[in-house]
Amino acid sequence: MLIWPAALLLLAFTVPAQDSAQVRIVPQKRYLLLPVRNGAPKHVVTVKAQGAIVDQFEIETAESKADWWAFIDLSSYKDQAVSVESDASQAAWLGALKQSNQAPGGYDETLRPQLHFSSKRGWLNDPNGLLFYKGQYHLFYQHNPYGWGWGNMHWGHAVSKDLIHWRELPAALYPDALGTMFSGSGLVDRHNSTGFGSTTAAGGSSAMSAGKPSSQCLAFSTDNGLTWAKYSANPVIPSMVDGNRDPKVIWHEPSKHWIVALYLSNDNFALFRSTDLKSWEKTCDVKIPGDGECPNFFEIPVDGQPSRTKWVMFGAQGKYVIGEFDGIKFTPEGDPVPLNHGDGYYAAQVFTDLPKGRRVLISWARQDLPGMPFNQKLGIPVDLSLRQTPDGLRLFANPVGEIDSLVKKKAEGPLGVCTPGHPLASTGHSELIDTRLSIQVGEAKQLRITFRGIQIQFDSATELLTCGNSSTRVPLKNGILEIRAIVDRTSVDLFANGGQIYMPVNAIPTPADGQLALSVEGGTAKVISWDIKELKSSWPGRR
Repeated sequence: MLIWPAALLLLAFTVPAQDSAQVRIVPQKRYLLLPVRNGAPKHVVTVKAQGAIVDQFEIETAESKADWWAFIDLSSYKDQAVSVESDASQAAWLGALKQSNQAPGGYDETLRPQLHFSSKRGWLNDPNGLLFYKGQYHLFYQHNPYGWGWGNMHWGHAVSKDLIHWRELPAALYPDALGTMFSGSGLVDRHNSTGFGSTTAAGGSSAMSAGKPSSQCLAFSTDNGLTWAKYSANPVIPSMVDGNRDPKVIWHEPSKHWIVALYLSNDNFALFRSTDLKSWEKTCDVKIPGDGECPNFFEIPVDGQPSRTKWVMFGAQGKYVIGEFDGIKFTPEGDPVPLNHGDGYYAAQVFTDLPKGRRVLISWARQDLPGMPFNQKLGIPVDLSLRQTPDGLRLFANPVGEIDSLVKKKAEGPLGVCTPGHPLASTGHSELIDTRLSIQVGEAKQLRITFRGIQIQFDSATELLTCGNSSTRVPLKNGILEIRAIVDRTSVDLFANGGQIYMPVNAIPTPADGQLALSVEGGTAKVISWDIKELKSSWPGRR
């Protein structure tokens, strides 16, 4: 769990050095660059400052040509000698270390997403610790700064003022003797219930050493999240027989308690409560079949009415249950319902401490990006709302309105009747697109919508919408299909029927293809409206 100005949980491992080689660095520039060659033998590297270990990790070192360069921020070690030690006595790569005032990379590699967050280098997975504090959004995430694949779990850190333009900061949490830093959450301790500060940002995560079950630990920050300190009496929730990990912490005002949702095992979740984030008692168990790890738990208005609310819980797959919560027990009302319908979604997390009860979600998009100095990306931030439908209460997801800050050009696609063999097309568009279509399906048996070479197919008999490896039923409304697509360099995020269907899909558009088109089979269809927005990159210096 995290507290703000903040407490976070850490996981780390240590490996004793045997035969080793070592170099000492006197920081003269901001970054120390380390050569990486994907697939090379791994070495355990230990970084020390003033004799203390500040980071320890595995890295595939390049003895000759590097595929890419990892880096260590040296700004905290001015006027201090830093040692870099390899577990191998023969470590020629240590001679290739170099310093630079610029971190390698410029957010414009061939497969670099321009609308989705990705780390400048290394691996990224679950979003963690999402919180809002003093006008700034804080995004933490599972991060391997020293490898293209999973491992060395740190907490990466980025901040934004609008959920769209992100600025990376140094890693917030490092592996250490407690274990590796796995998934967790962040919060603002406005009443200083922990005693860590007058108002404290806190964070927590699961800690796990090699071969040991996970436990919950706490870390905190009193400088707006720039630096983090670990609670001296960790863990605050020790390991249990049936496991416990991936804490999601919220404040429950009516009962004046902190509530944490934890994943146990086999689709089993549990709620615990505390007054100080240090001592916890279990209050109830919850089972969500087929949903697995990484729980979210939050209150949300029904149809935007603050006086009428429900509680929602879901795990990594996004199968949510709606119910009531009395501060002790969560009582589900109905079977799980899928929030996500695409292959570009996993382990999403909802921000805490947003004003006016806003619920914003970011997922891990789970997509390998070969040949890049980074790997994986996060989903586009989406606003969640809970609405009454003919099938009952349902969560809706739509891109946050702040994405309109990227609009650089607006256009309208061709309207009117589309007949078999005569597509309606709009051409010459840039690589980043946000487009909305409203189509009267009519007598058409199939619709095929193409966005820069990515095909979306709709079968009118089954009402099945398919893109890539993802399919789901999209009920027509008065015979009309409403669809929105946000096209990035490695994905298309689809939203249908006003956000009732959320389908993030991993797909790589044809680079030179600027066409958007609609074709039909078996009958005619009519395009009622077709809005096209060309977007600019969210990265600084990009257009």
